[in-house]
Amino acid sequence: MNSGAGSYEQTTLLCQGHSTTRHACIVHNDHTFTGSVELELDLAFDFKQASISRAVASINRQQMTLSHTQSSAFKRPIEELTRARTLVLSEISSTRVVSEMARHDWIDESPAVYFELVGDVAKLFEGVLFIANRQHTNGLEVISMFYEGSVVVVVRDGTGDQPLLNVHYPTIPPSHVEGRGATLATYEGVSKRTWMRLGVYELLDQKSQRPDTEASVDLSNGSYTQSYCILKSQRPAADNAEVMFRFGSWLYSGDVELPNDVTLGSIPEAVVSMRVQQSKLAFVGDASSVSKSNRFANCLEHAGDVLDFVESLVMESQEAISDLATNAKWIEAGDCFFKFTCCSGGDNNMDSVAVFAQVSVFDYACLSCTLLCTDTPQSKLFRRRTCPAVS
Repeated sequence: MNSGAGSYEQTTLLCQGHSTTRHACIVHNDHTFTGSVELELDLAFDFKQASISRAVASINRQQMTLSHTQSSAFKRPIEELTRARTLVLSEISSTRVVSEMARHDWIDESPAVYFELVGDVAKLFEGVLFIANRQHTNGLEVISMFYEGSVVVVVRDGTGDQPLLNVHYPTIPPSHVEGRGATLATYEGVSKRTWMRLGVYELLDQKSQRPDTEASVDLSNGSYTQSYCILKSQRPAADNAEVMFRFGSWLYSGDVELPNDVTLGSIPEAVVSMRVQQSKLAFVGDASSVSKSNRFANCLEHAGDVLDFVESLVMESQEAISDLATNAKWIEAGDCFFKFTCCSGGDNNMDSVAVFAQVSVFDYACLSCTLLCTDTPQSKLFRRRTCPAVS
């Protein structure tokens, strides 16, 4: 996670091609990875600008199959995107372009805009399907994308916690449908022949583009949380599992290699294995707004409700535990935990969950660790809570 201080940059490039196997490149700051990746059929043969986020997620999930390299054949197109971004940032802060933008009141009224550079750049980006770049620097998030002969730049507030791997990129409406726009500058002459026009357009939010916006659930809480959720495999002999990893307020999910018989005793090894394979997971979004259609949404929401209730029971038991501790020295030592038996019945949102593990850090250095394992008919929930006030 990036706190907004310093600078962080990530770039994903995908080559053109005529099959589902394509050359790709990932750059994280100074680390470059190149190689071949496999695409889904629609990404390979029906690619659109709106497909960039899915393609970036797919490529990053396959990072383990790419080779770490000091130099890359994709260096030039990536540098050209950097030059284009620098040109846009320079232009939109120039007196000439600032004066031009002041003539259009809708720019200040719009919740978000994007800048587009159009030019004769086929040779500069030869063989490249798209490049997507995200840079965090000086409290700003600058998103740059090359696709179909143009470069789009979006400048956003980048203060606060930012995910180190964010695969979500803005969707630009085809031909600027429904959005207002304006030409800010045109370029002529030999020295400017690469780029011919700079424009600004409304960046319509995703809700305004989709009338039937999906319902979402708020999974945020008043603590710093790390959660690991492993779903039951649909195939008994499978050696992989679908998982969700929560790191603070950011959620990641995908398929990782795990044994199909994870038990309570093997949870620590499973958690370590998930973290080692985090590059295979796709960034889902913020915990405060998780789509109800997400497979993990209902079980995570249910787990949150149950754990809040369990937390209240643990707090209410402190007086009784203090009384017990006078005759049971092992309790006073503090190396103990609470065990709850969770009986399923009716609509159980945890039926699809094999393992759920969570560590939460509350105010006053209070630590709460929860393990839920469904390897028995009656699931066992273990709660360990350490806090200066009770330990």
